Amino acid sequence: MIYGAAKWDAINVRLGALYAHHNVDVNRTITVPGFGDRVGSSYDGLSLMAFGEVGYAFDLGGLTLEPFIGASVMRLRLDGFQEEGGAAVLTGYGLTYDLGTTTLGLRTEAKLGLDLPLTVHGMVGWRHAFGNVNPSALFAFSGGASAFSAAGIPIDRDAFVAEAGLDWQIGQNMTLGVPYASQIGKRAQEHAVKGSFTWHFETR
Repeated sequence: MIYGAAKWDAINVRLGALYAHHNVDVNRTITVPGFGDRVGSSYDGLSLMAFGEVGYAFDLGGLTLEPFIGASVMRLRLDGFQEEGGAAVLTGYGLTYDLGTTTLGLRTEAKLGLDLPLTVHGMVGWRHAFGNVNPSALFAFSGGASAFSAAGIPIDRDAFVAEAGLDWQIGQNMTLGVPYASQIGKRAQEHAVKGSFTWHFETR
């Protein structure tokens, strides 16, 4: 992963890119009346992602408000596979998903007190998705006459996004944090609570 940020007066710019290689191992057990089978497969894939964001920060004396606009693009590619096992083995066809998003929102940050190294921050926004928002994969049984598709969980084209967190400054350049993030749409919701450790450094 590569990430960079720059600031010109009140303008903040953040950019990043991510590459990941996947090695997927799947084992299945099929049990129906009168039939049982164990099958498995192994295949590779990769993920590519790039994102950027531009914001303008307003300093209101201990409280910072930053309207921003951001965008991201992602590509997921998975190789085809042939399961090994008995009569229930599947052939999976290779696939490629492309997904993009744009986000318009407001970010805020405030220190809890002069004597406390604690900072509270939050974000609310609207996210629009485009591309392969209805993921599906193509399969066929060994010796089958035709292929069939299996659909995954659809992605909402429009969703409300929100974040909230508390950061503790444990050193001059080190921070411990507990962030919460959510995305709420008509068809699905996502909620996550994580722990974070951030180390800031400068190069000249």
